[in-house]
Amino acid sequence: MGVWEKTRYWAQQLAEELAADGWVMECRRSVVKKAGKTKRQADGRQRMRRTFRHYTWAKIYREEDQGRQIFFTVGVDGLKQELVLKLDCMRTGSKGLDERLVARFDNYLQCETAAAHWQRLSMPELTKWNWKHLLSASKKFIEQHRTHYEAAQQFTWQGADPVRNRLARICWNTLGWQRPSGAEGKSTAVGSHESSSFAGFGAEEWLFNFERLLQGYHYGFLQPLNTGKERSTYEGQTFDIRLFTRNESTGTYFYAGRIRNAIVLTAQERQEAELAYKRKKWYTTMEDDLVAVGASGKIDMGEFAPGPFNLRFKPEDVERPDTDDGLLLIDNIEDWSRSQRYVLFHDFAPLTPGDLSPVGIRHVALKPAVGSPIQQRTRQTQARLIELEGLHDQVQEKLIKQLKKEFPGDLIAREACIMPDKKRLDVVRERANGQQVFYEVKVLPTLRACIREALGQMLEYAHWGNNDLSEELVIVSYHAPTTIAKEYLQKLVDKYGLPISYQQIPLSS
Repeated sequence: MGVWEKTRYWAQQLAEELAADGWVMECRRSVVKKAGKTKRQADGRQRMRRTFRHYTWAKIYREEDQGRQIFFTVGVDGLKQELVLKLDCMRTGSKGLDERLVARFDNYLQCETAAAHWQRLSMPELTKWNWKHLLSASKKFIEQHRTHYEAAQQFTWQGADPVRNRLARICWNTLGWQRPSGAEGKSTAVGSHESSSFAGFGAEEWLFNFERLLQGYHYGFLQPLNTGKERSTYEGQTFDIRLFTRNESTGTYFYAGRIRNAIVLTAQERQEAELAYKRKKWYTTMEDDLVAVGASGKIDMGEFAPGPFNLRFKPEDVERPDTDDGLLLIDNIEDWSRSQRYVLFHDFAPLTPGDLSPVGIRHVALKPAVGSPIQQRTRQTQARLIELEGLHDQVQEKLIKQLKKEFPGDLIAREACIMPDKKRLDVVRERANGQQVFYEVKVLPTLRACIREALGQMLEYAHWGNNDLSEELVIVSYHAPTTIAKEYLQKLVDKYGLPISYQQIPLSS
């Protein structure tokens, strides 16, 4: 057997010894470490300079940890004439870890154990060994350092799931990604899909438009999943994807939210969605959105083939920052990703949406510092909140059905009108005793925005004038109630006696 065959045999036998605990091996033969540029020789022929590896190696890891790229290796160091066992990580190549993850891994080894990092068996020592002795020593090494293997995984990834947790960039949008918003803040780079010289928009500009649901799912688009390679690699997989965006005009980055349980579409699912969109004439509506902002591209253009969607998810699985516009300023994008390309990155940052919410004791700053993050974000996002009429109608219809089922003896009225003011109420429920409950539907991008918009409106409708029309007010939206929102509404009830509450109407139910 050659040296590679012996390395493979060593790893295979070792993996079989440890198979009961879920360990597997991987050994890919690669003799070229680096290929250089071609150079023309004196005889006229072109030759490429290559750097050849002086070692062989195979990976041993638990199958459930495959995506983490941390493993034990066994192999031969040809220069030093040694067999090597060590705990290591994938440092280079297409599957190589981000340099910050590599730094965390190395930091753990330096602080915790040097022995697990590198153990050598010199050739003179091996003259007294056979395969049985080598496999026994190798198995003992892994069993002794298994706790370090597990701890290194945790320290390096810090709780993130390398397979499921992903990070993706989306194009800039000032309308909450409910419809295209035009050239403002878009990339102007030549060849960029969102520049005016090409499509003039990003297909993810409808990412949070939930007017068009198919069996409870919203079909959306992410540019990082748009190439054939990504589609074939990730088809059918489910991810939790955090999103960031860049305002090209100001050069600032923002966190835009997280989509949990996002399913990458298969070719058949994309085709079925495309047919449904055409049958329901939804493409026509989307093209009207493009015309309204002067975008030069079309929905069916090759850039977004085979349709402006490559994933699906339920609206209830979307988490947006608890801010007015659903955006949070990212002070240092390097903390998130060293690359800002449209790629589906591993998301290993230990931050969560809750961690990113404004922290500290709330107070009034009579003279806020010039250039503070709050002032910056308000000035630079310029986001405009809009309500989608179709989405509003969906929530309103579902609310009415639910109320009729829950209160069969009450009168449920849609679009009731306050006279003589001619103010319209989304839904009114009148009890047998004549008392009325007002329901106001809001479908703005964030729950905070919905509550703010509805609160003053409902108080005015119920109490403006010479009499009180309602003593119970209900704000309605599709957003899941957050802890801080529930605490806020309860505070209004306890402190001011406001008869206000919130009701969620899930879109996918």
